[in-house]
Amino acid sequence: MKAKVIRSKNSAVLLERVSELGVTERVSIPDTGLEPDSEGLIEVDEETFDRGIPYGLPFESTVDSLDISSSEIANALHNVGLWTAEDLNKNPGMVQGALLSLMASTISQVGLMAKKFSTKER
Repeated sequence: MKAKVIRSKNSAVLLERVSELGVTERVSIPDTGLEPDSEGLIEVDEETFDRGIPYGLPFESTVDSLDISSSEIANALHNVGLWTAEDLNKNPGMVQGALLSLMASTISQVGLMAKKFSTKER
């Protein structure tokens, strides 16, 4: 399989791939001295990638699933005065604000996780 080289530091290489499920994954593996091709990719077997040290915060294990109904989205948009295509085109920031308000608890969970992990890293 091909994996993108994100960076090489000391004796390790940070690689990235997109799984068959469409999930972007990054791992750190020992530097084998392989040179990336012109697109920054190297050939690495799946077993080597799977044994790599995962890179990044485990968002999927911390953030609860998003369960927002279409009715909740409609209500959030209506509550800020967005009813027509013209409203949406005139006020794209209002669309973002309305949708972000529905994700407040998820945003809070991500912030708490970042705080928790940054405390562990010190």
